Amino acid sequence: MSTTIYNITTPNYKFNATVKRDDEYIEIEFGQSANCSIITLAIDSNIAYLSTFDFDEMCATNIYDLSSLKRNDGTREFFRATLKFIFNNFPNLIGIVFEDQSFISSRLGDGENVSLRDIYLCIHSNTWYGYHFKAKCIFPEFYDEIKKIDKFMGSPVGGENLEDFLKFIENSQMRTKILELVGEHTSKTFRSLFQTMWKIDALYFYDWITPFVKSHIDSEKYSLNKLQWVIYQEFVIPIEPKYTIEISQGQQIYHLNIGKHSYLSKYFNIHYSKEYNKIYSG
Repeated sequence: MSTTIYNITTPNYKFNATVKRDDEYIEIEFGQSANCSIITLAIDSNIAYLSTFDFDEMCATNIYDLSSLKRNDGTREFFRATLKFIFNNFPNLIGIVFEDQSFISSRLGDGENVSLRDIYLCIHSNTWYGYHFKAKCIFPEFYDEIKKIDKFMGSPVGGENLEDFLKFIENSQMRTKILELVGEHTSKTFRSLFQTMWKIDALYFYDWITPFVKSHIDSEKYSLNKLQWVIYQEFVIPIEPKYTIEISQGQQIYHLNIGKHSYLSKYFNIHYSKEYNKIYSG
């Protein structure tokens, strides 16, 4: 096995990428003093797998004041740099596949872990990876399930869905504080209520957000922890257009330049090759 270490510098941080190769696989570990992200791929594969992505303050060092990696903006900057490194150094990759089990630790409690995926699905109608890095579920029909959550989130707090919501927070350690916010949001939507809780702390969602999300998902068809997502190369590293498609709408004709595995192809029923349909469903 060969090992090569690269130094990565972003606008605000620096960290290492350790690339390990053998005859069959490549493993890339990202982090300054901790392996915060691990991506693997087979030598002859055009798909990589994100097996680990954990936040740790030691993931990177600030290049200006030598402080540790910060959450939120720092985490996104770190992960964006790992994606660019992968796609720049392995240009034949179509995308990076992963199972989303992301979580965030609360600040107000004792560090309880709360599902970041489920909070984002409620507030942004997307996962953290989808909202910030345009990750797509490999099953496009799963977005119909998200619409069920959207319908609930768009309803008024003081409406007919309040009773159902109260059942989920019945045993929450934050129930009293949540009820206070419910009283302040009766004329607003559940999305507004969730956004307010999110601004205060993730602890408000502890122990009930995942059951809440699962109640809107067809559990016989989907297991949230095993559902696979993909971040496509073209959404991280812009590629030269490979195809032009013509769309007619009334008397107007539009010409769009798109990449050969663009997500637009799902909507216009364009299929390119079995190679690219490995990721696309349908």
